[in-house]
Amino acid sequence: MLGTFASGAMNFFGAHSANKANKKLAREQMAFQRESNQQQMDFQERMSNTAYQRAMQDMKDAGLNPILALIKEELALLLVLMLEELLLR
Repeated sequence: MLGTFASGAMNFFGAHSANKANKKLAREQMAFQRESNQQQMDFQERMSNTAYQRAMQDMKDAGLNPILALIKEELALLLVLMLEELLLR
C-alpha cells in the first residue's frame, strides 16, 4: 500500500513538473509567433506604403514615362467599368 501511495505521489509531481515545462514552452512559442506576425505586418505595410514609389522607379529604370505608374490604376478601373457596362446590356 505504501508503494502504491509513493508511486501515485511521484506520478503527480512528475505530471505537475511536465505541465509547468509545457506552459513555459507554450508561452515562448506564442511570444515568438507574436513577434513574427508583427514583423510580417510591418513588412506588408512598408510594401503597401511604397507601392507607387517603387512602380515609378521601375518605370524610370525601364526608360518609360513614370506618369504611367499613376495612370495605370485609373485605366484599369475604367476598363473594368466599361466591361461591366457592356456585359450588363
